This record gives sequence, C-alpha cells and structure tokens, in this order.
Amino acid sequence: KGKRGRALATFRRSAEIWFYFSSFYIKDAWILKNYNSGIWSKEKFQKERAKLGGQLTQNLLRLGPTFIKLGQIFSTRIDIVPKEYIEQLKLLQDNVPAFSGIRAQEIIESELGKPIDEL
Repeated sequence: KGKRGRALATFRRSAEIWFYFSSFYIKDAWILKNYNSGIWSKEKFQKERAKLGGQLTQNLLRLGPTFIKLGQIFSTRIDIVPKEYIEQLKLLQDNVPAFSGIRAQEIIESELGKPIDEL
C-alpha cells in the first residue's frame, strides 16, 4: 500500500465520517426547524426523528466497531440524547452482527498497515 496509499485511505475514511455526521446534523436541524416553526405536528416530528435514528444506527454499523461502541454508550444517555434516537440506538446493545476473529485480525492489520505479529 505504501505511505501515500495509507494517507489516501486515511483521508477517505475521515471524509466518510465527517460527511456522515455533518449530514446527520443538518437533517436533525431541519427536523427541529419544521417542528419548532409549527409546520409539523409532534407525531410527525417523532416519526421523522425515529426514522433518522434508524439511519443513524445503520450508519454506525457500517462505520464499524468503534462507532458501534459509541452508539451503545449514547443509547444509555437519556440525559443528552433525544428519546427517538435512544430507541433506535438500543438496537446496538443486542443486535450487532457478529464477525469472526479472522475478520477482526484483517481489520486491525488493514487499519494499522502491518501484520499483527509485527505490532
């Protein structure tokens, strides 16, 4: 892969993460604006937030183990996370797809750029 390839992979991963979370923030702000301005009823607001919470959960699964763990942590923080998101994030407590130890080793080696026995 080389130094340049790893730098490019790191940049791509960072861009993916920033893009997702900035788009999530914009969607959440739009939902809040529609509710606070009276355009949406409370039911519509809760439905849209639940839908966005489902998207959040799916994207955390796609982003990988670190983000799954963050979602699990936030699923217990009812003091700072809206209940519609909590309900969806709770799914990360029990319903996370398993993967093999071999796959875990591949992920570690890919992220660190070296075989495990050289670390």
